[in-house]
Amino acid sequence: MYIIFSIEWIKEKARDFMGFGDTIISQVKPGTIKIKSKCKQESKYNDFKNFILENKPIGATVIFENCI
Repeated sequence: MYIIFSIEWIKEKARDFMGFGDTIISQVKPGTIKIKSKCKQESKYNDFKNFILENKPIGATVIFENCI
């Protein structure tokens, strides 16, 4: 199975894991993205973070920030 690692896909997974769409995704530099979320439930945030890290493309860097 191939996963398309796109902004829409990340936002969809954020809604699936955390239950809302308040996620900001920006490209820091080529190959590096930053995901900012607002999630008060640490367990849901960690599940989302771990899922993204397990499914990111090889060589990609993902920076996470939980703004609560």
